[in-house]
Amino acid sequence: MVCLHENVPLIRMGDFDVGCYDQSWIGAEIRHAADRVGDVAGGFSTEVAESVIRFLRDHCRGNVIGLDAVAEQVRCCLRAIGRPGVAGALELKAPPVYVHLGELASRSGGGFELGFYAIFSARLELLLRPGIRSLTLGGLEAAIDLLAGSQPVPGEKGKRGVIATRDRLRGEIVDFARAAVRRHVRGVGVVRLTVER
Repeated sequence: MVCLHENVPLIRMGDFDVGCYDQSWIGAEIRHAADRVGDVAGGFSTEVAESVIRFLRDHCRGNVIGLDAVAEQVRCCLRAIGRPGVAGALELKAPPVYVHLGELASRSGGGFELGFYAIFSARLELLLRPGIRSLTLGGLEAAIDLLAGSQPVPGEKGKRGVIATRDRLRGEIVDFARAAVRRHVRGVGVVRLTVER
């Protein structure tokens, strides 16, 4: 049995499928297109996005749909309401993506930083390839707990050492993610990176 978030199909993007998207992502993409063609009356974006989500939820056959098919549905709606210029300018990018760092750290084995960075790097490479605009990294503290160990070492000196290790890891993980995003988007566009504890 497949359980779909909000009963909308997964979106196929290259080698993986994305779920947990909503109309705000589609609305933002429509506003980007409207801005590119100088259509300042972009208030229609919410209604079009809502219409597309309703179509995906109520009329889409199957559990997976391609990103191109979703983009074509958005363009069809835009043309139907008399916005062919916006439809032509639409470049529907991938929905916002969320990665739980704690899950990646648990896959690498507790305390194994090199394994974590190898898994993290591979995941970022897969995710950044299809052209996402927004990447959220969650579970930072959970990853640090697994990589550094959450139990303080007895004695004042040991406790400071654990805190320093945790601070070092926090900085390294964030810097690693920023560097990966910068390498990928150089000359291509902008990716909004958010790190949640």
